Amino acid sequence: MTPHRKKIYDKFCGHCAYCGIELNGKFQIDHLIPRYGCRPTVMGVDDFENLMPACAKCNNHKADMALEWWRSQIEDQANIALQSSTSMQRALRWGLIQMAPRKIKFYFETIGVPS
Repeated sequence: MTPHRKKIYDKFCGHCAYCGIELNGKFQIDHLIPRYGCRPTVMGVDDFENLMPACAKCNNHKADMALEWWRSQIEDQANIALQSSTSMQRALRWGLIQMAPRKIKFYFETIGVPS
């Protein structure tokens, strides 16, 4: 691992900045404020503060979304699954799962941003 990647990896002690999963050395580098794309209103830069260690699932799902837009997409995941899955509808009907809407707080927001 290059010193630059190591510094980003260590930024949150080897955890994904978003979901908090342990990365175990395998990670992608995400731009907190996207550098390009159709959704961001402000373009991000390639500096340390804007670079986040991310697991592949978070980085691929976030793609070019601005953070607040992505947060709203995650918060709506249960509704999306419920609309498109008869298995989810059945599990809800039989009380096997419960809908519990809540605000998403990313890992880096819970531990603070390092200086």
